[in-house]
Amino acid sequence: GFATEPKGEKNSFSFTTNIVVMTSGDFFNDCFKVEDVKDCKFDNNLYYTTNPEKVKYTFPGGNSFSSWQAKGYDKHSLIQQDPMFADLHNFNFTLSQHSPALKLGFKRWNYTNVGPRSAPGPIKPGTSSLHTPFFNY
Repeated sequence: GFATEPKGEKNSFSFTTNIVVMTSGDFFNDCFKVEDVKDCKFDNNLYYTTNPEKVKYTFPGGNSFSSWQAKGYDKHSLIQQDPMFADLHNFNFTLSQHSPALKLGFKRWNYTNVGPRSAPGPIKPGTSSLHTPFFNY
């Protein structure tokens, strides 16, 4: 996941063990310069697009994936390997037992209890009808 370092440490964060899926656009859209991430860790990520004709794999500083790895980032990451979700288009992100993401350290877990759902019991006036625990497993 994404984690920042202690307050006061400039440009220090890690972006590890993520599955990044895009259908169009540019992966990092030049949102970081290489000097902005020199003390950051990128690794064990899986970058994938369902539409390679509409997605540009550009990493910070305008780097290709291979030149980004040559700089020491995303050394163990994978590019354009299907994560093998149960049903990506219907937002079922359960990983197949054969998913290449498992080789990167991902763990299969039950996603069915994640996200907004109706609150239990009657709704009290002035309260929301939804509660949103991000991870409830």
